[in-house]
Amino acid sequence: MPGRRPRISLCTITAGPLRRVAAILSCYRPVVDEIVVAVNARFRPEELACLAGLADQIVPVEMGADFLQERYRAWLYGRCSGDHVVTVDSDEVPSAALLAALGSMAAADDVVTWLVTCRWLYPDAGHYLDEYPWEPSWKMVMVRNDPATLFIKGGVHEGVMAVEPYRFAELPVYHVACVTTSLEERAGKVAFYDGLEGRQLLEDGRGVSEVFYLPERSSRWPPAPLPADDARLVEAVLGVDVDADRVLEREDARPDEALLEGTVSYREVLPARPERPLGDTAYEPRIAPRPVR
Repeated sequence: MPGRRPRISLCTITAGPLRRVAAILSCYRPVVDEIVVAVNARFRPEELACLAGLADQIVPVEMGADFLQERYRAWLYGRCSGDHVVTVDSDEVPSAALLAALGSMAAADDVVTWLVTCRWLYPDAGHYLDEYPWEPSWKMVMVRNDPATLFIKGGVHEGVMAVEPYRFAELPVYHVACVTTSLEERAGKVAFYDGLEGRQLLEDGRGVSEVFYLPERSSRWPPAPLPADDARLVEAVLGVDVDADRVLEREDARPDEALLEGTVSYREVLPARPERPLGDTAYEPRIAPRPVR
């Protein structure tokens, strides 16, 4: 409809900590029209209270021991009704500049995909790694919600891919994992990622996951301080008390564990995945004789 303001959906998928996720989503709530949150179905109903009134949809979904969020991305986008979709991970805090720009980004009719700077906080919440490969590092943050142009892959660190015409913008998001999780926890995540098919490498042969998640072993130069406005946003998010919150790890998933009512099974998610595995009977051609005229 001519003159109509484009609607923006925001989506995320999370295994906690939910109060921190709620704090991140609260940053976006004034500038988006819809928030869709897929949560690990192993949470208890009372644990979702912090998301009530904040998210428009809270969808419990099965996440097993082999959970990889990229495999759920197409299904999650199918839950979004906006003209554009913002993808948020539960370990990323937006900058003030990004929040201020989202409306004008959605209004641009000559861009399909927006990529913004992803800055990795380290060694503390007031600084980020200001050296390659962490800077510049780019993240797809907004894409037009159009099946004709959406290009989604299910490999490690893939998800929604950039489709032309796309634009890069210096509107940071801040990745907080290196200051909110221990070296041991991050090393375990790297081991999981590197055990999957399609391990990504940097130009010098080092694993992408290992370098990015373990800066203790690879960074060489002094970090840069956050701008004051962004430091306040990060402080507000990381200042939320999550001591009582659970983080539901992959390795703790059990087949017999109770799941929330209304859980979407992985079997239901799988058909939306473009690179889903197909069985031997997925393609059964039939050859009919050509009629004789």
